[in-house]
Amino acid sequence: MNSQIPFHLVGDAEWESIKGSGMTWDELAEKHPQPSWCSYPHALRGTIGCWSLVGRMVNGEDYCKSCDE
Repeated sequence: MNSQIPFHLVGDAEWESIKGSGMTWDELAEKHPQPSWCSYPHALRGTIGCWSLVGRMVNGEDYCKSCDE
């Protein structure tokens, strides 16, 4: 089980560090997985994933209630 914090909870400072690190989307998803309540397949696959999650607009489960995947 991954004990890392979900991607939508990554803070601004850590996000800036990640962006400059050269980390791939797969590595990011391993370190900071999509939220457990997110059913979007491979939501953290960059431009083919969930644009709201990748764009850091998701702030909680309520944001995703109308998701049509």
